[in-house]
Amino acid sequence: MIPKKSEINSIKSDILPETETDQAIRKFVQLKAQMNEFSSRLESAEVEATGEALSIFQYNQKHNKNNTVYSDSMAKVVLCFRQKYANSKDSVKLARLEDDIRIEEIKLQRKNATKLNKLDADIEELENQIKALEERKQKLLESKHLSNLQAQHQKVIQESAYKVPGLVVHFNK
Repeated sequence: MIPKKSEINSIKSDILPETETDQAIRKFVQLKAQMNEFSSRLESAEVEATGEALSIFQYNQKHNKNNTVYSDSMAKVVLCFRQKYANSKDSVKLARLEDDIRIEEIKLQRKNATKLNKLDADIEELENQIKALEERKQKLLESKHLSNLQAQHQKVIQESAYKVPGLVVHFNK
């Protein structure tokens, strides 16, 4: 249940004077809002800066083959390119090749169904043998003393648990 504002105010007045809590939280929310606004402005500026950087890069390609597009006492900006690939939604050729691959895989599965079933059975048998061997190995690595130590370890971890406060801000649009 979410407390009403009047309930929060009564709780707040018991903890700290109203001005101290309101000021700190209000400042936090305002800074968070500024950060969100700044982030969207930064994204917009990055698009424009990338366009400008590409122009500078083209000029540099002709003259000195340098990827540095800006430099001053505060920062150096280097244009870099990340490799991206088309996907089947963007390329008809890729979509057709993927379909051809699936069709060929289905043909091979049908053609070799008996041999594949035999191999699957062999794999299952070997997996069962491995499972049995792992169980035998695990039994050799278990003892009451080890179990007690592990239980004590978990108990100490549980006893040392603590909570760290944090804030989540939801902005009204």
